[in-house]
Amino acid sequence: FTAVVLVLVLLSILFIQLLLKNERYEIESHITQVAKQSAISANVLINGDFQTLNLYAQLLENNPELLLNKDAKLGLKIAIKNTRFYSMGLVDKAGNVTIYDSHVGFIPVLNVKDYKYFQESMKGNRFIDFFGSFYDNNKLIVLYSVPVKINGKVEAVLTGAHSAQDYTNAIDITAFNDEAVVHIVDGDGNLILRDDSPNSVLKKSIFENNDVPVAQRQKALKATQPISYWFRDMYGVKKVAAFVPIG
Repeated sequence: FTAVVLVLVLLSILFIQLLLKNERYEIESHITQVAKQSAISANVLINGDFQTLNLYAQLLENNPELLLNKDAKLGLKIAIKNTRFYSMGLVDKAGNVTIYDSHVGFIPVLNVKDYKYFQESMKGNRFIDFFGSFYDNNKLIVLYSVPVKINGKVEAVLTGAHSAQDYTNAIDITAFNDEAVVHIVDGDGNLILRDDSPNSVLKKSIFENNDVPVAQRQKALKATQPISYWFRDMYGVKKVAAFVPIG
């Protein structure tokens, strides 16, 4: 009888562990799906904006005489009316950029030769960056840049910018009664866009505290596929984090 009771107790413990494991798996799966959906939303915006900017870059490439003409800069004013960008810019090879902002008009010429987006696009790459606007009270913007090539050589860089709020709205997905948050971090773990839902119980990214071991963070940043893992926060509360690369 004692042996039977022990076996029943053991089976009960195994059954409970199985249920807990299954529940953990379901929570992990759900959180990962939330992150995937946010990544998809961000990618849709990013790819669409690059396509738009590339169209105007091709227009300049097919009409290279425009680059030597002030009409190219005036064209920014016309082009922006047909895009979602709130500002567009044209940068020459020396890094001097003329920006047209849909709210304030033309911005005085600036030099951006030390900015990574300019350097990368001068190498022939398209690039996206997040930083404080240097003419709009340092408000966070999302800036795209693409090269303008004439006869295969980069002769200028075309840019377009959004308010970061556009992306915050895109990734803000309500889940688990606002107990889940979605953030975007760059390849070094720096938080770029924060989920600022007013009802969110998690105001920080795990990259802003020591909840998650460094090794786990590095693994997440290097992952090419979605990954997730459990951890305990500074108060001992068990939580799960999912990482989905945007690309």
